Amino acid sequence: MPRQSLWSRLRQARLPRVLLIYLGAAWLMVQVTDSLRDAFGWPAWVSQVVILLLAIGLLIISATAWVQSRPGAAERAAREEIPGSWEVDLGDVRESVAKGRLPHLTWARAILGGVVAFSLLFGLAGAWVLLGGRPGGAVAGERTMLAVLPFENLGAAEDEYFADGLTEEITARLAGIERLGLISRTSTLQYKNTTKPIPTIGEELGVEYLLEGTVRWQPASSGTRRVRVTPQLIRVEDDSHVWASVYDESVTEIFDIQSDIAGQVVNALDLHLGDPERRSLEARPTGNLAAYDAFLRANDLVYNYRKPEDIRLAVSLLEEALELDPGFALAWARLSRAHTHLYHFSVDRTQARLALARRAADESLRLAPDLADAHVALGYWHYQGQLDYDRALQELKVARSLQPSNVDAIQAMGFVQRRQGRFDDALENIREAARLDPRSSTGTREVAVTLFVMGRYDQAEEALERSLVLGPGNVHGLLYGVLLSLARNDLEGARRAAERGLREGGRSFAGHLASMTGAALYARILGEDALEGVLDLAPADFQRDSVEYWLTLADVHRFRGSHELQHAFADSGRALLERKLAEEPDEPSFHSDLGSAYFLLGEEASALRETRRGVDLRPLSKDALSEAVWHLALLLSRLGHSEAAVTELEKLVSRPGPITVGLLRLHPELEPLRANARFRRLIEEDAA
Repeated sequence: MPRQSLWSRLRQARLPRVLLIYLGAAWLMVQVTDSLRDAFGWPAWVSQVVILLLAIGLLIISATAWVQSRPGAAERAAREEIPGSWEVDLGDVRESVAKGRLPHLTWARAILGGVVAFSLLFGLAGAWVLLGGRPGGAVAGERTMLAVLPFENLGAAEDEYFADGLTEEITARLAGIERLGLISRTSTLQYKNTTKPIPTIGEELGVEYLLEGTVRWQPASSGTRRVRVTPQLIRVEDDSHVWASVYDESVTEIFDIQSDIAGQVVNALDLHLGDPERRSLEARPTGNLAAYDAFLRANDLVYNYRKPEDIRLAVSLLEEALELDPGFALAWARLSRAHTHLYHFSVDRTQARLALARRAADESLRLAPDLADAHVALGYWHYQGQLDYDRALQELKVARSLQPSNVDAIQAMGFVQRRQGRFDDALENIREAARLDPRSSTGTREVAVTLFVMGRYDQAEEALERSLVLGPGNVHGLLYGVLLSLARNDLEGARRAAERGLREGGRSFAGHLASMTGAALYARILGEDALEGVLDLAPADFQRDSVEYWLTLADVHRFRGSHELQHAFADSGRALLERKLAEEPDEPSFHSDLGSAYFLLGEEASALRETRRGVDLRPLSKDALSEAVWHLALLLSRLGHSEAAVTELEKLVSRPGPITVGLLRLHPELEPLRANARFRRLIEEDAA
């Protein structure tokens, strides 16, 4: 029989066709893997291993085709029943190899090997997620850390918002890259116009690279404005320039400039992108520059928020942007967040406001299902508007998978998990958010709050001090300093913390503390004379709105025995709360506050009814940090229902939270319970 040529044997094995089919199947496998990775939050190594397995498979398929092309291969396979055999005789293999034959390399075994390899891979990826792998994000240590510093505005002062907007947009584009850790804008803004050297900034932010630049508007003879942007990427370690460029374009090209800068950073850092990440870099939020300008002005108000009117004005600007471009998905998402903010912080706590927030979130998702901000907006709507923590968490996880460095999504996940009583998970996410926002006093304070409710007081105190260094005079941080000492049964420490709060936080701290503690505990901490200062406060000095003002001053007058003034202030609070409940009948805090108003008016039955209604609407099973049960326990103690009061207090101290045995020992309103044996055992257990 004449010896076949190499090409004849390849044709007999149909190798070209086999390779074509295999390459097509491999391409399909890569696409399916990318889709599954996006859906299930698999890590980047899954795609890398798939490509490696497919490359190995190509060699095996080619070798199999070659073996099957050898003369008599089919007859030997049939005679030796290779496809059905799971046993291998090593002596036979050695003999076969010596004779140049590989009878055990068959199509059946090649395909079976591929199926087993991919099954093991996908099983491992699934186990990675189930056992706590971080969906949508690489492990922090594997990421390159980068901060985008505020681009310096070299033009007129009124153009400052544009430079800030450019910085934010570049940051947002880069935040969608899995292998890149982006520092939040809240922290980087603190370096605006800084004179600090690059190594110092890098150390303070914990990054390896910094992107900075300048922006200048330039008038053009044609009437079309031009913008000149000069970005530069700097390696922190040696303060060297990795990449720099100059863009001198018409302002109509601003989105291309943003995309190109982000893309050049990615290339300079040698980061390999998947298709979703590349699409994120190239996205154009709107084609209408006037709409984009209104959007940037709204963002400027939100980031520099000082009073509720700022958010209302931001809403107006976002609505203006959407009139110009109804397809502006990012503006819809920001509008939803603004509406939810107004609702949650009691500026406009109505169902109508909540409906506007949901409509805006839905519209954003309809226009851009893969927009992280849209999922964050809907997550906040479920969290703050509906107390639906499970659905909120679902949306926030999607947002995080789309933008692994989205601090809003990561921190909100922690807030939701804290409400669910999942404190370990909450701490992990809140700490990660603080790591990506290292110069934010709020982020560090939330770490302290989480540690505090977990009972890890020493760590909480350390985090709280760092928060107060980053944000001196922060009222909420100063308040937690008092709460931390009360939780430890340290009255002298609480006094020192309160005095510091009055020095650094002023009238606002006094109003917040008096509202939080009540007149009796406030007097125990700071002395009865300190209540004179509370009587001088105005409604704006209190935590939420004038409800807190009326009820706190009524309580101060009750403590001082001024019953006529007590009833007058309490009645004003009652009237205001009843109007609020007419608009929002199922708001738990309104019912709890109305219970306090009725107590101060001497209407005990109504006080118990409303306070219990607050508990029914927000029980501990629904919100692990609910204050409603604490309000009920205090009311029961005040009314002399000691057994019922102790039952509620037992619920609170048996679980992590801000109500501790130390606080029960110090609170004057609980003194009547000391005659109760169950209460004595409750407050003595901790000491034992």
